[in-house]
Amino acid sequence: VDKRFGKRSTEARAAVSQGMRSKASVRREKEVRISLGDRLLVAQKLENKEITAKEAQELLGCCKSYISQMMKPANLDKLKRKIALGLDPKLTKAHLPKFPQMEEALNKWIEEVRRTNPAQTPPVSMTAMQEKAIELAVSLGVPDFKASNSWFSN
Repeated sequence: VDKRFGKRSTEARAAVSQGMRSKASVRREKEVRISLGDRLLVAQKLENKEITAKEAQELLGCCKSYISQMMKPANLDKLKRKIALGLDPKLTKAHLPKFPQMEEALNKWIEEVRRTNPAQTPPVSMTAMQEKAIELAVSLGVPDFKASNSWFSN
């Protein structure tokens, strides 16, 4: 530290920055993605007391805090709802829809378009889907809905 200005020298800043980068890369390498199906399976075994938290850690290859967070009632309920919605259990990350009634109506519309035009691939363009989503949101009275690109990708 340069005492005259109370600031770190260039060398000190570089060393701290390098240390932070190396720690971040080590953390990312250790980070494991765990699928929805695996999480639900382990959660059910924990609920039924078939395995201990320590065994769950070993099964999933994660830390104790991950297991305790996963087993909180709110998080467990979200996990069960994701599976109940029919999301692929192999997914590692999935978001619950903010507007489920509208998205369900949109899915029905897409299936209807698929049935009427089976040769067309993809059956519906992104723009057409966004326009239909806005139309459905208005008809269902969904407040503050925006059919943005991020909504579409989620």
